[in-house]
This record gives sequence, structure tokens and C-alpha cells, in this order.
Amino acid sequence: MLERLKRHAKVIGGAVALWFILLLSGGLFLSQIDARDGLNVFGPEVWVAGEPAALRVARRDLRFNRLMPLSKLNARFISPSGEVGPAVALEGRANGFVQGLLTPPSRAGRWKIALTGEIEDGPITAELGVDVLPSPPLTPIEPLSKQPPVYPPDVGALRVALTPMGPLLAAGLPDSLALRITDAQGQPRRALVEFGLKEGASAIPLPRRLLTGAHGLARMNIHPLHPRFWFTFTVLDPEAPLSAPSSQPTSAPSSQPTSAPSSQPTSQPSSQPSSQPSSQPAWIWASGERRISHTPTQFALTTSRLIVAPGDTLALRVQSIHRQGGVFIDAWHGARWLATSALTLAEGSGVARLTVPDPGQDPALLWVQAYQTTYLPGRSRGGQYVLVSRKSPLEALDWLRAMLIKDPQAPPSLDALPRSDDPLLVEYLLGRIERPQRDPPLLADSGVSAKQTVALLKSTWQRRFAVGLLSSGAVLLLGLFFLVYYNTRQVTQGWAAAGGDEEGDKGTRKHALLDAAYILIILALFLFGLVQLLLSIHW
Repeated sequence: MLERLKRHAKVIGGAVALWFILLLSGGLFLSQIDARDGLNVFGPEVWVAGEPAALRVARRDLRFNRLMPLSKLNARFISPSGEVGPAVALEGRANGFVQGLLTPPSRAGRWKIALTGEIEDGPITAELGVDVLPSPPLTPIEPLSKQPPVYPPDVGALRVALTPMGPLLAAGLPDSLALRITDAQGQPRRALVEFGLKEGASAIPLPRRLLTGAHGLARMNIHPLHPRFWFTFTVLDPEAPLSAPSSQPTSAPSSQPTSAPSSQPTSQPSSQPSSQPSSQPAWIWASGERRISHTPTQFALTTSRLIVAPGDTLALRVQSIHRQGGVFIDAWHGARWLATSALTLAEGSGVARLTVPDPGQDPALLWVQAYQTTYLPGRSRGGQYVLVSRKSPLEALDWLRAMLIKDPQAPPSLDALPRSDDPLLVEYLLGRIERPQRDPPLLADSGVSAKQTVALLKSTWQRRFAVGLLSSGAVLLLGLFFLVYYNTRQVTQGWAAAGGDEEGDKGTRKHALLDAAYILIILALFLFGLVQLLLSIHW
């Protein structure tokens, strides 16, 4: 056998040298593969089987740490057993990000999300794992946890609350305050309230008088230009003449024009509190002062409706201290990111439309927020709660009121509010809920994504080199077989021409075939070992 191998040492050595060169060049090529870009993937931490969820992806240049355009991106789910689902294209665009909705499979469990896109240098990918729940978790309501500030004692029997209509008063943007009048038992009272301003400034005129309705509520529109406001107030009998003097000064700064109440007092008989200080006229029911501070924000969001049904189209208006640029619009139910949209600011405002998602509970609260930067603090974002239900507005409000009342931190006397779907009452109730801190979590970092892209590229080229080795080996072995066959034929023909016998002819063919078999088997085993070595490398 050794003698036969020595006779074909050049052939074997040439083949081994060729494959070593291919293997070495492939290794050098693979070692030079690198990714200069990665994907930042943002999405919810809670996924529910069969329920669409939002996903937002950005392409980041790792060399210069900047966002780059991403023209096309597909996402698909991969089951624990490796089954690959259909590709879903993410086509939304906002602030350099690609975003859209992705629906998990109907089977709960641990799934993978594979993202693939195309850039100038080739493919870019990211892979991440998510836990898909069989049903949506319950989302509790968190009433405002702020303790009201301590004021000097009010004079009179009525209780006066002057608070932001929502969870906070937006700085430098149009907003409103909620005025609420109740008696000592928490029952809403209809009253005329006269205001004065000791400190603060608004871009729009502040009203001198407000008239509360049957629910004891009234709205004061305000556009804060000053961090603090110091109001004085006097609660008057709504049947008292407007010219009746009050017991404390109510003059506003000259730069704030006075506006009349939105609705004039009616001719209904007054319901004056029974306990009146003797030092005050009968038409003065209470007096005192309130201080309110704004919260630094960058956006204010308002919705066309506050009670909607799943599938409705909701118009959103966003106002911002930024004059232009793109704005993200997100819709959350608890920790579930159910919808996303975007708009472009023009002169500090913009309008968008959002299809109301189905929260999976009825009724349910949907938090809609607007912001421009991914990592913008929660209180700098504009936001509004929306009540989502297929039931009647009154039934949905009954649920909301019950959820607020049963919490020990809820504002007092909410149960005394009348059963009504008045928009002012709805907005007031929704404003008694704490703002959630909903920031889309980072599910995959660009650095990790770049490593996954490099691994994918190296694995792809690894398979290509393995195919190249096998192809070259097949060509080489076929060539050797042809040469051996041709050489054997030439030898046997020469042997026959020289008058050799048939036994010698058979022996010549036998030796040639044995030589060919040894060579082909050795080379095939060597090639098989090289391919196994190449494929055993994992990136």
C-alpha cells in the first residue's frame, strides 16, 4: 500500500496543498468579517398570544454612534422547536426609527423574534427572546399619590380644590386647572368663585369668575409662563348680583384681562351653607388661597374623545415647546405597548390619528403619550388617559369611579359626584389617576445585534467555503478517476499490442483500480475531515 501511495505522492500532495490553501484563505477571510452597524430594538416586556404589540427599531453606526437610515426590515417569530413563522414588514417611520405592529403566535411560551434588514454592506440582523403569555394580565389603577399641600385655613363652610385637570400642570404649554366645590359632607355644590392672582403669569387671560355646575366642577384654562401661581378666591352665592362686593381683594394683574364666566348664574334658588361667619355677608360662602406649581414638560397631548371603543379612530393634537421635528405617539395598557404612530410638528403643533387597540379588558384604561426622544423622562412627555369600552359611557364611568373609590389613596368624596357622562367630569376623573412611566424597554442592543450579524455572516461564508471544498474535492476526485481510467486503458492497449496474455491484462487493470481506490479513499477522508473541522467552528 505504501508503495502505491509513494507512486502517487505528487497527486496526493497537490490535492492536500490545494485544500489547505482554500482552508487558510477561508479562515483569513472569515477573520476579517466585521459589522459596523447594529440594531437597537425597543418593545414591550409583556407579550400576549394573538395580541398585536408595537416594535421600534433603529440602525446605529457603531463607529460614530449615530442613527443611520434603514430602508427595509422584516420580523418573524421562531418557535422553541425552530419553526420559522411568516415575515412581517415594519413600515412605519419616525425620527430615524422603523416601527410597526407584530402579532405573536396563538400559542404561549418562549419564542424568538428574528429581525432582518438590508443595508449597503449586506444583511443586518438581531435576535431576541420573549415570553408570550396566554392571556393579558390585570392592570390596576394607581390614583394620584401626591399629598395636597398645606394652606392657611379657609374661611367658610365649603371646601375648595384647585388642582391641575390632569396629573400635572404643563409648563409653557396650554393646560387647564380643575376647580371643585364641595360642602363639609363632600357633596358637590354649585357656586360662583371669584379669583385674584398674587403671583404667576399666563400667556392667555385668566378668568376673574368661574361658575361650577351640578357636579361642583369648573375649568380654568391656563398657559403657564411662571413656575408658580398664587391664587386667592372667594366663593359666592351664584344668585348674588355680580356687583356685590366680596370680603377680600380679587384684583388680577393689569396684564391679565378679565373674562366673564362661561355660563351665567341661573334663577334656581340658592343653597347657602348653614354655618356662615357673622363677619361675612350672606352671599360670601368661603374664601382662601391656593398655590400651584407647574411641571417642566416638553409636550402636551389632547384627544378628540375621552371614551372610545376598540377600533375607533382617535384624533390626537400635540403641542410642544419644540417648533418642528418628528414625534412618537404610543398607546399603552399597563406594561403592554399596544399601538404606535407618529406625527411631524409644524410651528410647535401637530395632529395624528390613532386606531384604538383592544386592551383585552372591558372597560380598560389606555395611556396615550407623545414624545420626541426615546429616553425622554416620563414627566417631560405629553399624555392623556382614554377610557376604552364597548359598554355605554355611563357604565364605563361607573367602573372607573368604583376602581378609584375602592383605593385607600383615592381623593375623598369621589362617590358623591353625580352619575353623568359630562366631558368635564370624565376628564376630571381620568386626571385623578397617576401618570405611568412608560418608556419602551430596550430588548436588543446594537452591540449585541452587531455580534449576531457578524455570526450570521461568518456562518453563511463558512457554509459557502464548505460547499467550495466539497465541490473542489468532487472535481478533483472525478479528474483523478478519469486519469486513472485513461492511464489504465492506455497500458492495457499497449500490453495487448505487445502480445501480452489476458492474465497480465487483468492484473494490470486490477493494480490500477487498487491504486485509484486507495487514492480516492484517502483524499475523500481527508476532505471530509477538513469540512468537519470547518463546520465545527461556531461564532
